[in-house]
Amino acid sequence: MYNLAYGILASALAEITQGIIFSDDNAWEYSKFPCLPNEFNTFYFNPEMTTDNQHKEWAIKNIEWIFKEYDSDSRSP
Repeated sequence: MYNLAYGILASALAEITQGIIFSDDNAWEYSKFPCLPNEFNTFYFNPEMTTDNQHKEWAIKNIEWIFKEYDSDSRSP
């Protein structure tokens, strides 16, 4: 969940400040940065929008974990 939140926060901050998003720490595909928030929102955490298998697998794994962890049907009352 933290990984997704970092991206949402980066996008929101860039949007508020009319800035750009840049990352060179391998958080996502380096070749896609720098970018504007609307561009970022199309590819961050979207496995279909990456050509890098490592990032694709990472996104799928995290998305599956989020659904598993926060699925209201799987939690007891």
